[in-house]
Amino acid sequence: MTPNIAAKLLEGALRSALMPALPTDRDELTRFVQGPLFASIAGMLGEDEASMVVDGLMPILPRISDPSEHSQVRATIKPTRSDEFPRTEIGEPLGVAIVASANVGRRGGLLRDLGRDCIALEADDLMALFDQVHASVVAHPVLVLDCMSPSVNPISVATLVPDLPQGSSIVLWGASAALEQEVVALGQGQGRFIRCESNVSPNDVASLVRALLGN
Repeated sequence: MTPNIAAKLLEGALRSALMPALPTDRDELTRFVQGPLFASIAGMLGEDEASMVVDGLMPILPRISDPSEHSQVRATIKPTRSDEFPRTEIGEPLGVAIVASANVGRRGGLLRDLGRDCIALEADDLMALFDQVHASVVAHPVLVLDCMSPSVNPISVATLVPDLPQGSSIVLWGASAALEQEVVALGQGQGRFIRCESNVSPNDVASLVRALLGN
């Protein structure tokens, strides 16, 4: 789990629990970890991942709630501002990008680049892609479909575009003009499709994704 994702999940848990900061009382902290934090992680990454994180935290909760270590815990969170809950020093992710590619090099390069400032996820099949879309706390995710080495068939995605959140964007990386036309037609006028040539680098695709996310 990257620091950006961890920050987003923690902020979501604090917000849902109506807490300005992590509780320092041991019992309250335990309830927070087992309740709002578990729910926040499960909503984004699934219950198995949430269980692993919570199980890993439980043995160290007595240390975290120890007053002698209180300042170390609080140091990771900014003071409360009047108009919002505290943000971590690393900043908020821009949004969610989901990459569907069977090419290890292109997929890895794109995920590394995007992971610095947005939640970058990968999808190995159609079900995983739509699970991540609907688990996302972000309203308008960007889907990147590697049409040169697809892990998800672009045609299959196009038929399900009406089920995507309104305003979602789909980047067709390496798609032919004919494939783009077919996908757009199947999308029934919904979604925003952007075609990139096959020679566009992962860095340039990442820049496009950032622009679509509003950076």
